[in-house]
Amino acid sequence: MWIGIHTSESRSRALDLVKYCDAHEVAYNKVGDGQDIVTAVADSDAPWAAVGANKYAYHFCFSNSFAGWSRDQWLDPTDDGYLNEDAALTNGARVVAYWISKSIAAGRPIPNVWIGDGPRPPWGLNGICGHVDFGAWGGGHTDPGVNFPKNVFIARIAALLTNTTPVVIAPPPPVGVPGTSPDRYADWMLYQGNPRNDPDRVRAVQRRLRDAYASYGGHLAPDGVYGPLTKAAVAEFQRRSGLVSDGIVGPMTAAALKP
Repeated sequence: MWIGIHTSESRSRALDLVKYCDAHEVAYNKVGDGQDIVTAVADSDAPWAAVGANKYAYHFCFSNSFAGWSRDQWLDPTDDGYLNEDAALTNGARVVAYWISKSIAAGRPIPNVWIGDGPRPPWGLNGICGHVDFGAWGGGHTDPGVNFPKNVFIARIAALLTNTTPVVIAPPPPVGVPGTSPDRYADWMLYQGNPRNDPDRVRAVQRRLRDAYASYGGHLAPDGVYGPLTKAAVAEFQRRSGLVSDGIVGPMTAAALKP
């Protein structure tokens, strides 16, 4: 069995994300931020988190998180309540340690091992992985991102399981998409139907697509409304750029588009 790690692609409190998910046909078993851990779906039930992988894993989502974050952002210890990323990482480790303990007690132990970065999906392996590691079968997402601090996360889980001080293996070098800076766009989340879309940002996206990608965005009017034409042009840009083609302008898409 697997434990799947997800990002919300938003600056949300755990409680607010659960409410949002309840109204939008998406769910996780548990959701956490720097202050709270919230059960959204019973561990015995499959949430709608990763398409084909829903029933094959426990699913945890960091409610205040983006797949485009740098390693430093994930480990930022600034004490700002639910936005404390380092505290959220520890809360996520608490949830995973609980699930591992539960699996051991049930006689079907899930090892504290990161099994991502291999075959997608990771058939034949038990352990912890990201949503990305379920591949197209799991929805084709990229979270929790290439800079998710897996070694720190695993060390914190191990410390919780053994009641010891975390021992962190030396981290890998930071990974970034050449020519982009997703952190600059960490709070970007534009999509059709989002009542919190920033009209100025939508206009910037529309102008960029119209002026630089006229073959499929030249028809866009920079009206600040994220309608179906804007969504289609964004999805085509994502497809041609090798990104997940979902029509949503999050940090990675914004960094590549440079609106």
